[in-house]
Amino acid sequence: ADPTPGSDCFVRLERDDETPFKRVFFETDGDGAELIRLQPLNPSFAPKVVDREAVAGMYKAVYVVRALG
Repeated sequence: ADPTPGSDCFVRLERDDETPFKRVFFETDGDGAELIRLQPLNPSFAPKVVDREAVAGMYKAVYVVRALG
C-alpha cells in the first residue's frame, strides 16, 4: 500500500544508508520543494525533515505490535 500522511513506515534514506521506522508526513517548503517529515513514535526524540530526493524508498507497515503498558 502507498504511504499516506500519518502512516508508519520504514524509510530508506540515500545519504545515511539507514532505514528508520517513523511516522511520515508530506510537506512543502516556501519554494514548493517536496519534504518528508519523519516523526518518531517516541516523543522524546525530535522529528527530522528531509528532501523527497533523499528518500530511496518508503515501505508502509502492515501492522504495528505494541506492548500494553
